Amino acid sequence: MPNLHYKGLLYVVSLISIASSAKAQMQQVRLFSDQQEYSRALASSPIANEINSSSSVVYAHFNKGLGTTEFNQITSLTAVLCDRDTAIASMEQATSGVLERLGYKTFSGWDPKLGILKAELRSYATIFKTPPLYEQVVLKVKVDQVKFDDRSFTIDYEIRTSPRDNDPPNLWVDDVSTSQLAGRYIDELRGQIRTKVEESLRQHCKKATVRDFATEDAAITAVAQKLKMTRTQVEAIRRAIKEENE
Repeated sequence: MPNLHYKGLLYVVSLISIASSAKAQMQQVRLFSDQQEYSRALASSPIANEINSSSSVVYAHFNKGLGTTEFNQITSLTAVLCDRDTAIASMEQATSGVLERLGYKTFSGWDPKLGILKAELRSYATIFKTPPLYEQVVLKVKVDQVKFDDRSFTIDYEIRTSPRDNDPPNLWVDDVSTSQLAGRYIDELRGQIRTKVEESLRQHCKKATVRDFATEDAAITAVAQKLKMTRTQVEAIRRAIKEENE
């Protein structure tokens, strides 16, 4: 599926060390590395015959390919709509489940207004095995309550270590989050969370594709009729396409 430009839902995960009073040095990765990766996740959404009037348009794109007269000709229009609030709740629950299975403490749960979850992991030799070290990772997971795009899930993180579990905070080492081992750990964590997030997307998003249309406007009308879309949803599709072409 081509690139996604409509802005809809933002999902952010931050790993922050609170082991020291020193200023945190944050690193960041995105759950979906780019728009194409996110588009591929949406491409696995089930095909819809109709959608709820409250569903949000998160993807609308004219696909190009080998047409009847030329290559790279517009051949179809694909639209993906999601039940945004339900999808957010499902992604939050799925993320919490991954973290809890890995031994993270999730404290007071998700902030319903900010969409933030704080979680902490204290472990021994999970990341750094030679020599074995005590490790501390604190997560700050944020789910934006408005946007829904490929940038919707990022991971800011800092990981600290110590040879002794009972060291005072000022003796824990800073900036080990920039090491290769820490990066590998974060990438594996990102993969586990992304798998569950993609499952949530498939559960709460639906897609429709139309072909054989004379004009782009006719294609929009066709997909709107196919899904029994509201005027607001049709306008959202037009905005998504316009933003992509800008």
